[in-house]
Amino acid sequence: MRRNYRNRLHYRYTVWVSGESFEACAAREVKEETVLDIDNTEVLKVTSNLFHEEAKPSHYIMILLRAVLAKP
Repeated sequence: MRRNYRNRLHYRYTVWVSGESFEACAAREVKEETVLDIDNTEVLKVTSNLFHEEAKPSHYIMILLRAVLAKP
């Protein structure tokens, strides 16, 4: 996990619920972690990373989103 609040950059590893949209997942996670709501969520990039050569092969999907805080 990486946090850089000065530049408003935040990386978060989370579990994605099957059938849930990326935007809904982001809203749920932000709400769970901060009790804040977000709006205008936009998917910027999706990457799929396979790691075959490691002791425990794995597959990571990274979804980069941008959102704004919802007005109270």
